[in-house]
Amino acid sequence: VIHVHHLLHNSVDIATVAAETGVPYLMTLHDYHTICPSYTLLDPDGHECRACLRDREGKPDRPCTASNGSSTSLADYQSVMETFLSGAVQLFAPNVRARDIVTECYPSLKASITVVEHASKRDGNDFAVKVFRLLRGET
Repeated sequence: VIHVHHLLHNSVDIATVAAETGVPYLMTLHDYHTICPSYTLLDPDGHECRACLRDREGKPDRPCTASNGSSTSLADYQSVMETFLSGAVQLFAPNVRARDIVTECYPSLKASITVVEHASKRDGNDFAVKVFRLLRGET
């Protein structure tokens, strides 16, 4: 299993490699990079933006798309990300709020996202152990 934690500075080609080798992939959605190239849903001044959720068509000259040097429209960017996320055998979110924000953009993924809250090993609530148990079908 390939466990993708982030796509920033990586490529969605992970999905192609996984398919060609027959290795499934899953992803933990640590932030909002799959929705917005700036990954924080903040504008350049650090204020909440959420424009990527409101305006799915987007424009290539928006601060979030311009910040990554891309001329790709937001709609094209999100289409690529939605395809990547749809190909995962499982998606994990660290909390309900993160899941809800991602599914605000990609409603079809709601059933695919399992919330697994981060906690310390000291609490006996290790994230990696929880994910492993879920993948094995344990609760």
